[in-house]
Amino acid sequence: MAEATDRYRRAAQAIRAGTLRDFIKLWPALDPRRLDETFPGWAFAVQTLVERDRGTMAGLASDYLRAVRFESGVPGEAVILLPERLPREQIEASLSATAKAGLYTALRSGRSLDEASKVALVRSSGAAARLVANAGRETVRSSLAADPQGTGWRRVTSPSACGFCRMLAGRGDVYSAETADFASHDWCGCAAEPVYGGDLQAVRPYAPSTRR
Repeated sequence: MAEATDRYRRAAQAIRAGTLRDFIKLWPALDPRRLDETFPGWAFAVQTLVERDRGTMAGLASDYLRAVRFESGVPGEAVILLPERLPREQIEASLSATAKAGLYTALRSGRSLDEASKVALVRSSGAAARLVANAGRETVRSSLAADPQGTGWRRVTSPSACGFCRMLAGRGDVYSAETADFASHDWCGCAAEPVYGGDLQAVRPYAPSTRR
């Protein structure tokens, strides 16, 4: 299982890296001097990119679930539930809160237009990467919840994981797919590792606070 998880995490990182490369190519379409005028067209292009790569990420997670289920010795076919398509309004709102708001906040703090644009790029590309990565996590969680043999999932961190993510993963908890959400943040590289069979450890689901 560890080998399958490592392969999956590396493949997911490659998908996210592709998202970021294409995101950077689209970035010049958002003119900080004509933000309100150029934002709609830029946001539409980014929405298309995010949905494309969410589909790729969900497909990767589906193959991963089948591999782990087989390695776990569980008979029968894996139950796969793909995430629903995100409303374009949701993606646009996320981009507005990071690109537009990020730019305005940086300008108000005294940064130059070029510096503020870089801040907005980092924030909005991180949000796009999170939306893409979440498609894999959602596929794992929803599929485990629908599979009678699915026990739950545990958090697996990337080598560059932040202290918060390392703290959550270090507990070694197996979370119920029906009750626990996967806590992620922009640029989060953690993955949800499926667990089939065995006893579920009773854990308190993570609840985001106003500080997170």
